[in-house]
Amino acid sequence: MYTSLYNDKKNIRNLIVQSSQADFDKDNTVIAKWMRSFPADKFIEEFGEMHGHIIDLAFLMRNPLIRRFDNVKFALDMQRKKDGDAGDSIKNNHYNISLTRLVPDLFRVSVWLNNTPDIQGEFFREFAKKMYQQNLLIKGQMTLGRNDMNNNTTQATKTINLKDITVPLLNIVGTEDDLVGPTSSIPLNDAVSSTDKKLIQFPLGHVELCISSYSHDDLWPDVVKWLQERCL
Repeated sequence: MYTSLYNDKKNIRNLIVQSSQADFDKDNTVIAKWMRSFPADKFIEEFGEMHGHIIDLAFLMRNPLIRRFDNVKFALDMQRKKDGDAGDSIKNNHYNISLTRLVPDLFRVSVWLNNTPDIQGEFFREFAKKMYQQNLLIKGQMTLGRNDMNNNTTQATKTINLKDITVPLLNIVGTEDDLVGPTSSIPLNDAVSSTDKKLIQFPLGHVELCISSYSHDDLWPDVVKWLQERCL
């Protein structure tokens, strides 16, 4: 949204997004289905904000039997070692586990997964309603404005149009992402006007894109190369 408003290479030279929804109607994840029917107005009127521990619980409840062990899974992903060249499948990888590395990684991941901050109420309300429930971003109907409660006035609104984005775009999508559906992220490439745009679909989930050894071996070097070529 920021890039669409300030689409000037003096402000933004390149745009890289990771696991970023564009068409929320195409998000088929459990979280998206919950959010489409979530009573955002009543919740914020009652509690004032969205509490981080509720978000943590929602992430867990999308698949409790599996997600309760996410801290172990992600810590192990950080230990993964790859056999052969970059073309090998993840299935050909093995784990070279070192307790001196695994224990600190397990602690850090556990704290990270269960330490979601509270979200300001009005921000959450707009995100739930305008994105998940009304899907205004991809429709070109998302507006930004600001209410001044003290003076009972509203600043001029600005309409967000993804077509206004013309800078080089790199869209990184995890094909196994069950927090942000890949089908909701991919349409961004067609929504922008950029002529220099690339889509990377990588066979990992939401968190693994960030922290797994496999992503650091085979994904992020390509991202760095893409950025270097456009920063010369």
